[in-house]
Order: sequence, then C-alpha cells, then structure tokens
Amino acid sequence: MKNEYPYIRFLLVGFSALSLGATCFSPAAHGWWPGRKTASALPAQKPAEDDMPLEINPGAEETLQKAQCTVDLDIPHALNANAICTAYAYPYPMAPPLRKQKIGPLSLNNGYIKKQIQSTAYTRRTVHTEYYPTGGWRWQNAYHRGLDRSGRMEPHLVTNLYLFSDAVFPYVKEECIASNKIEEKRLKRYDDMEQEYTDGRADAETEATRKGLTPSFVKFDKFSPDGKRRALVRVPSGQWWIVCTLKIPGLTYFWEEPVGVHEGTTEKVILNEDNALTIEGAW
Repeated sequence: MKNEYPYIRFLLVGFSALSLGATCFSPAAHGWWPGRKTASALPAQKPAEDDMPLEINPGAEETLQKAQCTVDLDIPHALNANAICTAYAYPYPMAPPLRKQKIGPLSLNNGYIKKQIQSTAYTRRTVHTEYYPTGGWRWQNAYHRGLDRSGRMEPHLVTNLYLFSDAVFPYVKEECIASNKIEEKRLKRYDDMEQEYTDGRADAETEATRKGLTPSFVKFDKFSPDGKRRALVRVPSGQWWIVCTLKIPGLTYFWEEPVGVHEGTTEKVILNEDNALTIEGAW
C-alpha cells in the first residue's frame, strides 16, 4: 500500500515546497506590495515642484473685500411688484445694449402742448392706464412737474379745461424743454460709453484678470424707508462699472455707471431716470 502510488507522494512534497517558497519571497512580506503599510515600506516621496498646483496670482485674495459701494435705485417704478432687476459690478466696461427704438424730442409747439394738457387732464379722470399712459412717461413727468409748479389743480368740469391749460402751459413747456435736454445728454452718454468700451475694454479686462478680479453680483433690498431700493457691494479698490437692467411692464431701463472705490471709504452710486443709459418702451 505504501509503494502503490509513489507519484502521489512526489506531488504532495512538490506543492509543500512551492508554498514555502511563496511565503518566503512574497512582496507583501517584504513591504513591496503597493498600499501596504509595513516597517520596511519605502518612505513617501515629496511631490515635485512641477506637480504642485499653479497659483496664477498669489496673494490676490488678500486684496479682496476692502472697499464698498452703495447703489440706490431711485425709480418710481422700481417698487412695482412685477419689476425684474439684475445688477453686477464689473472690473471692466461692458457693451451697452443696442438701441431698439429712436426716441425723438417732445414737441414744443404751443398749440400741441395745450391740447396735450387738456387731453391728459381729461383722460386721467376717465381712463386709468398704469403701464402705457397718455403721451408716454416723459410727457407725464413733464406734465406733473409743470402742474406742481403752477400750484393749480386739475379741473372737475370739462368747460374749465381751456382756462386750466392756459394757466399750466408755461410751466409744462419749460419742463418739456428740460426733458429734451436730458435726452440729448443721454444720447451723448450712450455714444461715449460705446467709445469707452471699444477703446478700453481689452486693456481693462487684461488688468482685471492679472489682479484676479471678477464681476460681483449686486443684490438690491426689496424696500427701503425712503422708497428706494438699495444695495451694498464690496469690491477691491479700483475702477468699477455698475451695470444694471430694470424691467417693468412697458419700460426697460439700462445703466452703466463708472465708480472708483478706495479702501476704507464708501462710494455712492444713484441710478435714476436722468442717468439711465437707455430707456426703452413707453417712454
């Protein structure tokens, strides 16, 4: 029985020898296996300098949030429940929007102004139009400013419209002249901003990138005690542009106001109808 299967004993001895050799020369036993922490494991290598994260502008973060600017949105329609306002502070000038409509001056013809006064005073008593008023918002502003300066009240009877229009006319015409001058300045400011964007955008954006500056969101409060919408934005010292778009039913405003901010001071920017770069719609 002992010598009946000699080849079986030979195989058993061979397998035992292989197992012993595998144990003696195992990479894991000598600390060569990757990821295995042993006393004989090789020490961790220090990352090469070329493998370290690249800092494009080291120390740039230290200069952030050192200057602040308040932005007041002084528009009667800004408190409209349907108003949509978007504003950013940019470290470089932005391209103004294309003017979709040509806004001509208010008529200065005496007869036309008197008829407009009569129509407005009568219509206000019969028709309530919130978004598209008679003559547009420019005319409405000129009419109400002239009416306030005249000290008169709108007539209750149609027969008094002629006397009323004659009394209010001189003040309303002066307001129409002032409104036309504001529109002339608006057109010039638009052309100047287009030129500033064309000439200075590339250099300003390159400088902003070098300093690590990025646009900052301007968040307006819903209401303020004086009826304005107010925002506080913190940006690094330097030249910035406050770019804002306000959309309400019937009107769209756009501003791009440059402002220089300095560390330790608070600058103030007021956005109103007079300094809007463009006003589209029932204006």
